[in-house]
Amino acid sequence: MKIINRIIILVILLVIVMSSTTTAQEINLSSPIRNSYPFLYWQDSELKGMHIDLVTDALKNLGYDINIEVFPLKRCVRKAEKGEVAGIISIPYDSSYSNLDFPADAASSEESKWRIMQVDNVVVTYINDNYEFEGQVKSLTNPVRIIYGEKVLDKKLTGIDARVEKVKTNIQNFKKLMRDQQGVLITTTVTAENMYQNSQFENKIKIHHIPVTSLSHHLAFANNSNLKQEEKQAIWDEIARLRSDYVYMLQLYAQY
Repeated sequence: MKIINRIIILVILLVIVMSSTTTAQEINLSSPIRNSYPFLYWQDSELKGMHIDLVTDALKNLGYDINIEVFPLKRCVRKAEKGEVAGIISIPYDSSYSNLDFPADAASSEESKWRIMQVDNVVVTYINDNYEFEGQVKSLTNPVRIIYGEKVLDKKLTGIDARVEKVKTNIQNFKKLMRDQQGVLITTTVTAENMYQNSQFENKIKIHHIPVTSLSHHLAFANNSNLKQEEKQAIWDEIARLRSDYVYMLQLYAQY
């Protein structure tokens, strides 16, 4: 009887040890290199930003162990198409991404229910420039300054008469605007407002109210990933839940 009791105890202990050592399901994702503070940016050889934090927290809540690789956008898409990563963080919907799985309303809604966040791009000009952006990109004055890696914005600007200049960081564009005192730059609303608080640019720039683009940025999954559709939906649902959590978002914003 003692032997049987010992066997039962050993079995129970083995079950406890096995359950305590269960590892989280690993998920490999990529994210495009983009200098779009505070949403997604590169600092000290590390990708940071609110989009990364929100997706990471959502996946951890669901029991995933997340690994993020950083590449230019085109390479992110290629790696997803080849099944080398399960998905891409912070990518707006585009019909050309036929091998990526977006939330159900990504193509039809200006503000997707399952977005990571909505990001507006606005026009900024020198304070003494009389130009006023009223929503027509063809009216943008020369030059138009943007940063690299904004595919949807690139498409939006196709065919305009003004010269489009691209640099790696927003700070470069703001300094160019101060130097030339003409033309426009296009950046996110948050970046524009943060730069307005910067002593270099305070009371020297004008932020135009009508956005050039307003885009839902998503966690898009590779069609050939090992994730089932219900697993993808559960992740999108958790992202939406966190984004709707007022206290969580206040804490997230406070970090930046």
